[in-house]
Amino acid sequence: MKSLYFASNTGVLIDIKIDIIEEDVFEYIQEFCRERNFTIRYVRSWIDDNHVNWFDVGSHTEFFMLK
Repeated sequence: MKSLYFASNTGVLIDIKIDIIEEDVFEYIQEFCRERNFTIRYVRSWIDDNHVNWFDVGSHTEFFMLK
């Protein structure tokens, strides 16, 4: 299993969910954003060379990581 993190624009990683099922990733991302009154404008995702899944939901400086 993998873990979901929020990477702030200051470089701080916030644990969102440890041992997450990949099918639940967007549910947790939506909940995290909703709690902070952030509207998801779009979702862009990619996998880097270290096999970390990155998710951009429109902030341009803050991302979610699944690793």
